Amino acid sequence: MQQSPYPLGWSISGSADGVAWTEIQPESAGPANQGDWTTWTGSVEGFRYIKVTTHGRSAPWGTALWELQVFGTLDGPIIEPEEPFRSTVVPAPASVTEGTEGDYVLTSDAAIVATGDAIATANQLAETLRTSTGFELPVTATGQGITLAIDAEITEPEGYVLTATADGVEVRAGAQAGLFYGAQSVLQLLGPWAHSPETVAVDWTVPGITVTDAPRYEWRGFMLDSSRSFYPVAEVKQMIDQMAQYKLNVLHMHFADDQGWRIAISNEGRVEGDTIDYSLLTSVSGGTAVATTNWTDLPGRTGFYTADDFAEIIAYADSKHIAIVPEVDGPAHSNAMLHALPELNTAGSFSGLPAAQRDGTVAAPVNTTTSVGESSLDPGSEVTYTVLTHVLQQIVAQNSSLVAGERYLHIGGDESHNTGAEPYRTYMQRTGEIVTSLDAIPVVWNEAAGTAPEQLPDGTIVQHWAGDTASARNFVNNHDGRALVSPASRAYLPQVPGTGITGPSWACGGGCGINAFYDWNPLTFMGLTSDDQVVGVEAPIWSEHLRSLGSAEFLMYPRLMATAEVAWSPQAVKDIDNFRERLVDVATSLTSQGRNFYYGDATWGADLAALVHEGLTEDDDAVEVAVAAIPATLLADVSAVLTLNGSDVPLEVSVDRPFQLDTGKFDGRQVNGLFRFTLADSLPEGDYTGTLTVTADGETLTTDVALAIGEGTGIEPTPTPSTTVTVTAEPTATATATVTATATSTSTATVTATATATVTTTPTETTTVDVTETATSTATATRTVTAPPTTATGEPTTSPTSEPTSAPTSDGPVDLYTTPGYHNVNGREWFTECEPYSQTTRCRTDIWASQVRVVDGEPRWVHGWAFNNLTYLPLDRSVWGDNPLANNTAWTAEDGREWYTECDTATTGANGCRSHIWSTVWEATSPGAATFHQVDKWVFNNMVRFK
Repeated sequence: MQQSPYPLGWSISGSADGVAWTEIQPESAGPANQGDWTTWTGSVEGFRYIKVTTHGRSAPWGTALWELQVFGTLDGPIIEPEEPFRSTVVPAPASVTEGTEGDYVLTSDAAIVATGDAIATANQLAETLRTSTGFELPVTATGQGITLAIDAEITEPEGYVLTATADGVEVRAGAQAGLFYGAQSVLQLLGPWAHSPETVAVDWTVPGITVTDAPRYEWRGFMLDSSRSFYPVAEVKQMIDQMAQYKLNVLHMHFADDQGWRIAISNEGRVEGDTIDYSLLTSVSGGTAVATTNWTDLPGRTGFYTADDFAEIIAYADSKHIAIVPEVDGPAHSNAMLHALPELNTAGSFSGLPAAQRDGTVAAPVNTTTSVGESSLDPGSEVTYTVLTHVLQQIVAQNSSLVAGERYLHIGGDESHNTGAEPYRTYMQRTGEIVTSLDAIPVVWNEAAGTAPEQLPDGTIVQHWAGDTASARNFVNNHDGRALVSPASRAYLPQVPGTGITGPSWACGGGCGINAFYDWNPLTFMGLTSDDQVVGVEAPIWSEHLRSLGSAEFLMYPRLMATAEVAWSPQAVKDIDNFRERLVDVATSLTSQGRNFYYGDATWGADLAALVHEGLTEDDDAVEVAVAAIPATLLADVSAVLTLNGSDVPLEVSVDRPFQLDTGKFDGRQVNGLFRFTLADSLPEGDYTGTLTVTADGETLTTDVALAIGEGTGIEPTPTPSTTVTVTAEPTATATATVTATATSTSTATVTATATATVTTTPTETTTVDVTETATSTATATRTVTAPPTTATGEPTTSPTSEPTSAPTSDGPVDLYTTPGYHNVNGREWFTECEPYSQTTRCRTDIWASQVRVVDGEPRWVHGWAFNNLTYLPLDRSVWGDNPLANNTAWTAEDGREWYTECDTATTGANGCRSHIWSTVWEATSPGAATFHQVDKWVFNNMVRFK
């Protein structure tokens, strides 16, 4: 064989089946010179496959085997390798075997059985499944169902053993973390609807299986950059939810950069003589963010985490066995500090201030650009280390998070283009000493290991992201460090996930898709020899161009699941083809939870689930009977037929979030949400059973439907396994249809009518499905089809309990937001009143709805008129000038409340703007629930329309 000179050694293995390998030539030294031939002679008796393995590298470049010649006869029998038994679990477990004692079916009389330390995880599992299944699932010390138990014989702290038979499911673990991860596997084995926030009737079966599992690496991370554009606590929690479901356990929070500072630091605990006002970090730089960029017309979101916010994030993450690792980057990426604290702008700092002004009394100018590496703290100033000591000490004191029993603190060190080598070494040494004095382990970007390896404390974690791996590898080998592996070409989420997608692509020269994120080995990538030298793997997301959770999710999922499998699963069990098969369930789960994700680079399936309702009455209209997850599909390509008690029933189809292709900007691109199938009319009292048939792109799904209206017997729906179909959708501009009437006799006519509608990208799209009615004798069969309003807000609610004070003045397709009076549109009651306002007219629209209000100090459901929105009637855009209600911007009102406006997007339509206000509101903990909680969220407030 002819090799490059870079491998340190090589060995040869033989196999009879291509799966199990036996070493037949131990490791030998590599070639001395490039192009040298290496010859080996030996017995291959019983083998049909030969494998050459290289060991280690003598240089940073990859090894190569240019030619392999084999002479002789491989005399082993031809053995077809058996396809290994696999589960649907992501990340793939270390060991899975097929059970022989049947499958377990979860039913309404099951319990979650746990005692002692297992109860906490049992309660979490029960809470999730009570919502999706509708079952009571009590947590009890004895019983039959799903059993969780702490087992001291399992020594892996995050390991677990899961066994499923016809009699039940048992999860055993040596510690609570392992038990939690076992519970996540149970949820995945139950199917992709297990995390549904709505109760669905599906087949809740765990296949007979035995899983023995533990993670490959102790650090399985996701990094969130909230410094350039802010993510509020509620959004961080939603990211944590997805991390936990796929066994990621570290949230690295990038709190500080040039554009903003996001963590509150008080003046408490200042050392004697320190007069710096640390509250300026958030009062000044908490209000700055990155500006608009070539890939987004929206400015970055401002804000910061208070001490209470940080504590809330830590506690929420801890409940899901996720540790928070904070980062304060330096000496570069520090302009937000220099902008807030004048004292830091000393002679050796760099921020754009003239040298004459760098005397510790003048604050640096704000930096809202996407440039990197231009700023620098002053490594030669004691003020720098006074500030860092105070800040890092306060962050560590607030954060109790540990990773495998260790506390970590990230101090950056990347892209310090305006910091000299010696000052840089001073900074890394002094800052590293501060971290170790706080009983924490420093984490640095790989530039620090290259420039200051002797100044960093031994044992430092080096996070490799770009460039040669040699600096990180040498530090690991020579200074007892470990590598945190985040190569941009394998783990950087801002890199575009596919071709034709807007965004950076420098790391891969094109799309960094699923294969790039999945098909690699952290150990060999770093050129290291033992997994003990690798602390873990992390996927960062940077927010230069991100302005919403949905925009971030588009880049995060499903590639973050690939990172989870790289970090958790043994290299030997990974299989890219099988992973892609398991992504079908991942997509359904993401869709059911309302999450956005990249719609390309995968073959999706389709899944249909009937909804379960209790307490329906004849007055209930707009009853949703089912939902479907059909990714990358337009509303126009979905139709449905519902048959109840032998008769077709009129049905409407809508979608939670329309499918929106990449339009050259980061904002608005999205996969569609759940399709919803809703009764067009209320039903009389009684029991109804039947079948829903859904057609999407020519493929068919069916499910059983059961409804009990009024005093019905309360029949239980029978879950029908959905047919998985392949979905490939191409967007179309409009959906059109025809109306036909065919006489079948002189006394009977069958009329089929289909609405003609233009499909637009509004928050919720609605179309009316074909219905067929037969009239006999002199009876007349009619069906009125009404177009929905162009924009709708709120969830479907019950009809008003009392009639409006005046009869509706419109019934059908009107612009209800600008037409005064009462309206009945889409089965909902609306009321609009208009008044002169400045140079135009302003209209207020209310809707009759069920909403959560505080009554006598307690939140509760209230039925009545609720504010929906304000609409400013059309004027020329120029008349509005710089008014923030009519421009893409974010601002703080005089009362201190945060607003943002988006214009001319897929949501607003051309020539329009929508404004939102950041509000604290009461919501039900799940749709229709009688328990409530407060959440912070953006609330739609008003619309402006232009001529």
